[in-house]
Amino acid sequence: MSAKGDIDMREARERRPPEELGISGRIDHKVTLSDGVSLSVRLVTPNGQQTGRGVLLVHGFAAEKTENGLFDTLASRLAAGGLATAQYDWRGLGDSEGTFHNVTLQRHADDLVELARWFEKRIEVPSGSLSVIGFSLGATILAMAAKSGFQMASAVFLSPAFRPKRDMWPRYKHLQRQLRETEAVTKPGSRVLLGQAILGSLEVADVTEDVRALRAPLLVCHGSKDQRIPLASTRRALSHVQDSVQLEVFKGASHSFRPEKEHRPRLGNVVCEWLLGLERNRVF
Repeated sequence: MSAKGDIDMREARERRPPEELGISGRIDHKVTLSDGVSLSVRLVTPNGQQTGRGVLLVHGFAAEKTENGLFDTLASRLAAGGLATAQYDWRGLGDSEGTFHNVTLQRHADDLVELARWFEKRIEVPSGSLSVIGFSLGATILAMAAKSGFQMASAVFLSPAFRPKRDMWPRYKHLQRQLRETEAVTKPGSRVLLGQAILGSLEVADVTEDVRALRAPLLVCHGSKDQRIPLASTRRALSHVQDSVQLEVFKGASHSFRPEKEHRPRLGNVVCEWLLGLERNRVF
C-alpha cells in the first residue's frame, strides 16, 4: 500500500459531496502509528459537526473498513442518532499501509488502541469514553485489547469469534502445508495473503475468559443462521457472565446479517438505541 506523506497522527482529508453524504459528514484520514505505518480511517460525524460521543468500528478477518457495507449502514444510523464513528482498515488491508500476512492478532489489538487514542483526541472526548463495535474477529482483537488494559465505555460484538481456534482455524489449517514452502499464501476466495504469524494466531486464539472478565456494558448481536461462527458458540461463551451483557438474536440472519434489507436496518436500530440508552442512563 502506498503512503501519502509523513502525517504523524494528523489526517489527510478527502471530502465528499453533500449529496453523497446524506445526513452525515464524511472525511477520510491517514493516521500514522508509532511504528510509522499509516492506517486508512473514515470519520463520520452528524451533519459534519463534532460531537462529544464516539464509536469505533473494527472489521473482521481479512476484510476492510466498510465490512462489505455493513459498517456503512451502521455509521449512517449512528450519525442519525448523534454519534460520531470511525471505521478503519487493519494494517496491510484495504487502503492501509503495512503487511497482513506476517502480523499477529496482538499487533492488530495494539493498533486498535493507538487508533482509539487518535479518535478520542480528534473528537475531543476523555480517554476511555469511546464505545467500540467489533465484528467477528474484530471482537476478538477488541477483547485482546481490553485484556491489555484498553478502557472503553461500552462494547458491541457482532457475530463474535470468541474461540477462533475452534470456529475459524479449522477452515485454514490446510494452508499450513503450503507455508512450509513459501512465506505467504492467498486466502481462498480473495487476494489477501496469509502467513504463519496470522494463521498461528488463529490456531491458539480464545478470548472467552477475557470477555467474561469485561466490565464495560456489552451488547452481543448474532444471527441464528450464522454458518461461520455458530450462535451456540456465543451462547456458551456468554454463560456465567456479568449482568451487563445483552444478547440479541437475529432470527434467520447470516454471519454478515443478511438478507440485508431484512436484518441490517434492525441491527442499526438495536445498536443505536442501546448506545443511546446507556447515555440516557448515564452509563455511556
